[in-house]
Amino acid sequence: MQLISAGHSPESAESWAAGCTAWANADPKAIDAFAMADLRMQRAIANRRPEEAWLKALEQAAQAWVDHRGILQAAL
Repeated sequence: MQLISAGHSPESAESWAAGCTAWANADPKAIDAFAMADLRMQRAIANRRPEEAWLKALEQAAQAWVDHRGILQAAL
């Protein structure tokens, strides 16, 4: 999230993370689940403090990552 919210594309952020053994060995479904959980968390936090632009930026970064991964959001 930090890389994406700092201006990296989701593709670039994932490329950087690919150098980490844990990321490289992770099940893509687990990464998807984490991305969705992070989006839900970021959205909830941003909704509690709408005056904080940086929280909205983190929510938007999480949304960009979920969109990049092609995750359906019916459960949100």
